[in-house]
Amino acid sequence: MNPFIIKNMKLFSTVFLLFWGIQLIGQNSTVQEKYPPFVNQAGYNLGEAKRFVGYGVPDNTTFRIINTRTSKPVFEGKMLNQQGWFTEFNPVTAGDEYIVEVPGFGQSKPFWIADHLMEKISSKLAYDFFADVRGYADLNA
Repeated sequence: MNPFIIKNMKLFSTVFLLFWGIQLIGQNSTVQEKYPPFVNQAGYNLGEAKRFVGYGVPDNTTFRIINTRTSKPVFEGKMLNQQGWFTEFNPVTAGDEYIVEVPGFGQSKPFWIADHLMEKISSKLAYDFFADVRGYADLNA
């Protein structure tokens, strides 16, 4: 048999077994990466549904909403199906930022809760998009 073919077959077999072994070891890993809570970074409207996602967070884990200005918790709830709902939280003060804290998983990015927040943010973006697409800086022109 051709020595070149034998050498290539040995190389191919070695590489195949190496990659197969690495994949097998990787699949048996019990280390689960922990992610911080994921929130709507733009914020939430007052009086409407509010939730965040906590990948890998077990049910009934306590989470807290913390005011970043005062560093004090302002709401507490329990996780269910890797989600944290805080619809009942409607702060009376405007302009404060909040974070979600889940023990063992960290803190979220800061976000706001305000009256018609999503409409204020999205209408500005929609206007900018319209002006960009139509080529007008002033709609009165």
